[in-house]
Amino acid sequence: SSLLLSANSLTLLNEVKIWSKIKNYELSNLFVICGEGLLATRDYFPSTSVADIYINFPDPWPKNRHAKNRLIRPDFLSQAHRILLPQGSVTFVTDDLGYSEWTINAFQKDLRFQSAYPPPFYKTEKLDYGTSYFEDLWREQGKIIRYHQFIKKQT
Repeated sequence: SSLLLSANSLTLLNEVKIWSKIKNYELSNLFVICGEGLLATRDYFPSTSVADIYINFPDPWPKNRHAKNRLIRPDFLSQAHRILLPQGSVTFVTDDLGYSEWTINAFQKDLRFQSAYPPPFYKTEKLDYGTSYFEDLWREQGKIIRYHQFIKKQT
């Protein structure tokens, strides 16, 4: 199964839409956890239980004093590594160039992962990925979307 970590705060309307899609498409491998990504990975998922993690447009917390609130931190990477199956991946999608660079640096420092893409370690188009509300919104505003993928190395 895969884990999708999306917006930091879902509205009730968004939650209802997601639950409707789960029911209408009979998706048995998708559920919603309203909470912080680090706590969700730490508290809800056993070791080696997730094939892939998808993180779409997380809050970049652009001010330096708020950077401690970013999802991509060493403690989250440790939990991601713990719950991923061998050769599992973390896909990270953002329109924020600073958060993109932060993420690349964090994964490069963590020797348990390797980028699926050669330098500069992201793609700006990924045709097989699908779209989202935020992707459509940011593209309309002329922002560049960066897709990153990091693979859990075999130990």
